[in-house]
Amino acid sequence: MKNFLFLGIFAVSILVFAEEAGAEKHRFSMTCKVDCVQNLFSTEEGRNEAIEWFRRHRIEKLYLESYRHGVSVDSSVLEEAKKAFEAAGLEVGGCITPTQMSRRKSTQWGVVTCFTDPEGLRFLKETVERTARIFDTIILDDFLFHACTCEGCDAIRAGRSWEVFRREYMLEVSRKWILEPARAVNPKCQIIIKYPCWYEGYPQRGYDVVRQTALFGIGWAGTETREEGPPTQASWLQGWLNDVDEGVCGGCWYDPLGTRPETFVEQARQSILGGTRESLLHCYDYLATTDPGIAIHRGDEGVKFGRADAEAFRQEAELLQKLADFLAGMEPYGVLVPKKPNETPTQNLRYPGYVGMLGIPALPSMKLKETPSFYLTLHALHYENLENYLEQAMAEKRPFAVTYNLFRELPATVQQKILGNGSLPEKMGEKTACVPLEGGRMVVYSRNYKELMDLPPETLHTLRNTLLRPLGFSLEAPGSVSLHLFRAEDGNAEVLENFRNEPVTVTLTCHDVQPRQIVLALPRNDCAEILSHERNAWKIRLQPRSMVLLSTYPILRDSTRQGGSR
Repeated sequence: MKNFLFLGIFAVSILVFAEEAGAEKHRFSMTCKVDCVQNLFSTEEGRNEAIEWFRRHRIEKLYLESYRHGVSVDSSVLEEAKKAFEAAGLEVGGCITPTQMSRRKSTQWGVVTCFTDPEGLRFLKETVERTARIFDTIILDDFLFHACTCEGCDAIRAGRSWEVFRREYMLEVSRKWILEPARAVNPKCQIIIKYPCWYEGYPQRGYDVVRQTALFGIGWAGTETREEGPPTQASWLQGWLNDVDEGVCGGCWYDPLGTRPETFVEQARQSILGGTRESLLHCYDYLATTDPGIAIHRGDEGVKFGRADAEAFRQEAELLQKLADFLAGMEPYGVLVPKKPNETPTQNLRYPGYVGMLGIPALPSMKLKETPSFYLTLHALHYENLENYLEQAMAEKRPFAVTYNLFRELPATVQQKILGNGSLPEKMGEKTACVPLEGGRMVVYSRNYKELMDLPPETLHTLRNTLLRPLGFSLEAPGSVSLHLFRAEDGNAEVLENFRNEPVTVTLTCHDVQPRQIVLALPRNDCAEILSHERNAWKIRLQPRSMVLLSTYPILRDSTRQGGSR
């Protein structure tokens, strides 16, 4: 009972603390596809019904789609809907899904535009101009990629590899056929490029997240994780895209495709933990128009629980907002899990997104950074300074884990330094193993991610807590329980999430010995309970598919809070 009383008192103050930290307020937004914009929002009754739905679900901004899959919405309908929604207090932007714009079909993915087709480029330009005349903000759905090997594309490729050609060419398409036309008709227009959730395929399809984010000034993360997961991919990908040098990753986008209610809201939680400042739900068509959640236009059979997903979100939205506002003034920290941009290994695919499922607080990065501990996969192989980075960590006795697939690619001299006086089993690479070596170094191998999630408790304990030790923590928990760490000048916070379908008991030991209290629990306040705490060890019971936020902040504090920025 004392925990729940604290929750109520503390929740009232979260927004005040976030505002005092100078952090941007998180908000929820939503796309509305051509189907509902043209068919529902063309009537006053349809718009009023939507406005009530948006209010119930805490939606503050809309992105009205002007084009998708060969269908264009009349400009008059867009303008009338925009005016009505703004009058209701909603912010309104536009959305373009650049599919089926060319006369030539893409050879590798039929719905994708062949971006070397002159007719397709002209239509893209016209659509951008028409939309920019109405909206000051436009988001591009994640079909701005190249998937064609037709004669026209091959001729322009001019002997370059498809990957190099596509990355260079799509930068030019972005500049010449999207950004310049939009700004010519509306100098205030901001175009957002939304990157897909399939980050392993970015370079092969022409996405260059470093240069394109710099070009557009803002990119968004597709944090859809589906039933197959891993849920922690959402927080890893959001944080990784936050790490660009130029421009910003301003938000995220997730949907109910292939999700049940519990997995739908896990996308929302993990996106917030990754640092998003705007969470976009895709889309009104899927989540509100029919039951079960099939969009008005043909198909989209992956949406089987649209209204149930929306209801689960509605019930949790207030707590999600408080989670976001509380963390807004804090800096994430943890075990570095980097991926070099424009690199996709042939093995260890999607591995970075799974590290968090081991209870390791994965800190995403585009670069090799100096951190107390790190976990390297094949995604790190082509960093120019990798060998020096590893040797410096060994000299400083910083613990780290490398996957066996990466270990095999390292020079023999570096391999031997990692092994020290130890060795790997003769059959390493045949079954899942974590081999501890001197100095806190470890080599990890698993045939698949399911085996990685099912590591024996003693093996998982060694792997996780060797990496956590220099951060001042240890965690006793089964696999499929995540840990995220946050800090500010005046306090720390830890977030635990149970992705399992049964309750778990976890023990988090915090070596700073500061007292902690439960600040929030999701989806309900009674989903987490502190069973005991002795000095700095907190034993917590977490219900299935639930999350808890602990913090060192006292209930009453000074009126100033100087947090870090995210």
